[in-house]
Amino acid sequence: MTDTTESTPSTDDRIEAPPPPARGYATEAEQQKVNHRGVSPDASSEPPSNPGLRLAGLIATLVVLGFWRPWVLVMILGLVVMIFLHELGHFIMAKRAGMKVTEFFLCFGPKLWSFKRGETEYGVKLLPLGAYVKIIGMSNMEEVPAEDEGRTYRQKTFGQRVGVAVAGSAMHFMLALVLIFISLVMVGQPAEEVGVGIRRIGGDGAVFVAEALLFEAREADEPALADAAHAEPG
Repeated sequence: MTDTTESTPSTDDRIEAPPPPARGYATEAEQQKVNHRGVSPDASSEPPSNPGLRLAGLIATLVVLGFWRPWVLVMILGLVVMIFLHELGHFIMAKRAGMKVTEFFLCFGPKLWSFKRGETEYGVKLLPLGAYVKIIGMSNMEEVPAEDEGRTYRQKTFGQRVGVAVAGSAMHFMLALVLIFISLVMVGQPAEEVGVGIRRIGGDGAVFVAEALLFEAREADEPALADAAHAEPG
């Protein structure tokens, strides 16, 4: 008679779960958090201070600078806008090429304010020294999830990578053309000197018509042109 009872594995045959990491040793996910945030795994994930206070402090500083040295404020804001447009060029071309952009921040340093739309986090940081765009896979040493490998910078074609690289400089050229156009349209060029000549017409009716004659006040032609402007026809 055959024994049909199932044999249970002995204690020695069972696979035991690995012990939890000892205190002071981080798991891989925690170690990545340490490398990215610069804090220990046991530290709180909240920022050390209120970002709203830092944002209010930055705005207050810019307002005071605007009253104290307005042109310094204009220069700083101009540089920030210029660098922002530079990074915007990289961002647009990266999106068009299908690359994954995880961050687009204005300024550097501690984070003041941000929001996430889709896969990209947009925001403002404390130090008004520029801006940056974070594209995954910019170097061959960077580790990315397998499902995102096809959207890395390194996996795109040469033309797409060059397009992203030169887009920032192209934005500077476009900005220069826009500023030149605004300068010519809104400010203009130095006008030529205007001479007003009076011409009598109509005989006894003594009707006068003022004519605006444009001429360049330069060298020896000025007296002759002035006389011509005031001369009456014979």
